[in-house]
Amino acid sequence: MFDHVRGLRNLDEKFITRLNRVLELHQSSSLDEFRVCYRLTKSSASEIDKWISYAMDKKVKRFELNFQMYFEMFPPGLFYTFPSCFPVETVTSVEYLSLSSCILQLPGLGNFRSLKHLFLKDVELDDEIFQNILSGCLLLERLSLSGSRKLVNVKVDGSSSKLRCLEIYFCHYLKTIEIYTSNLVTFRYIGPKVYFSLESAPCLVEVSFCVSFKTCDNRLTYACAHFTSKLPQLERIVLELNPHEVCKEIKMLPTFSNLKVLALWVLIKNESLMVFSSLLELSPSLRRFELHLARSDPLAESKKIESSSECLYQHLEEVEIGGFQGHEDEIQLLMYIVQNAITLKKIIVDSYDQYLDGNELVRSGLNYKILGIQSQSLQLAKEEAVRFRGLVPPGIEVVIK
Repeated sequence: MFDHVRGLRNLDEKFITRLNRVLELHQSSSLDEFRVCYRLTKSSASEIDKWISYAMDKKVKRFELNFQMYFEMFPPGLFYTFPSCFPVETVTSVEYLSLSSCILQLPGLGNFRSLKHLFLKDVELDDEIFQNILSGCLLLERLSLSGSRKLVNVKVDGSSSKLRCLEIYFCHYLKTIEIYTSNLVTFRYIGPKVYFSLESAPCLVEVSFCVSFKTCDNRLTYACAHFTSKLPQLERIVLELNPHEVCKEIKMLPTFSNLKVLALWVLIKNESLMVFSSLLELSPSLRRFELHLARSDPLAESKKIESSSECLYQHLEEVEIGGFQGHEDEIQLLMYIVQNAITLKKIIVDSYDQYLDGNELVRSGLNYKILGIQSQSLQLAKEEAVRFRGLVPPGIEVVIK
């Protein structure tokens, strides 16, 4: 145990020594980017402070500190506090700032007056510091928060007039989100159900709203009540659903008249995927449809049901299905779309499991590895994808991943 700890400390010292040597050799009067990605704790605070001062003196534009630690695995007392020693003067060079695995305290980032893009992952901050960021960083265009444990109430008002993209991921103690800003274009959220207030967002055209089923059992109508009914200009929406919710709530939904992109993340047992055709019927302007599947039992066959009606999709050009396994209902839904989408140009079939990491789509073969049948299952899925491609008219491109 002690030899292991001593070995880690030796590695830390070697990393710090090497980085300091590189900085000594750097002779330029300016710096475009400064990036540190290494597991460091508050025991290295004095060295980290020197690096921050060095970067600010060089008028750095892109600045990133990723200390590669997680609150679930390490006690908060080990985390570096930013800033532990910070100059009083205003920072006017940094436009892009990314912090990971640290604690943020006042004066926070209010002195970063030129900041346009801010990413905070596994950074501990409270409501006061959040408001300090918004009130001080008036040029901020994109704000991304992930894994902030002390954040309870998020309020974005008219003072954040430049903010165009707001992302909040996995802040599990969050209770409320209030948005009152006119220039917001994109809002993305993954986490528990919260009280949500949205007023005066005439430019908001993209929403990603993935709420846990454990905290909200009516996610479809909940999302519609807060977004689609208030935002007729909405063009892209990403939702996390299951087929049962669609069956239960479909009759209560409005028409999504301006929607161009619909992306669904679906946990499925043995229900039929054909229920999702009803969402396509409610989206007459849809151009791209994404269906990302995760099956609670990858070996279970889904039920096949006959479609109740046919509806021509006048504008649908591209379809993507992820987590494809070649089940009968997957082929049935795809063929239904092929037969009814008169402008369809491309279908993407991806047999790998997928999940959302913030805004990033991650492909993984994890489920197959757990079952010990990775190569066989993937091969069978790809064979079914090839068989499906043979059923598709030649004018439609089928891409198999």
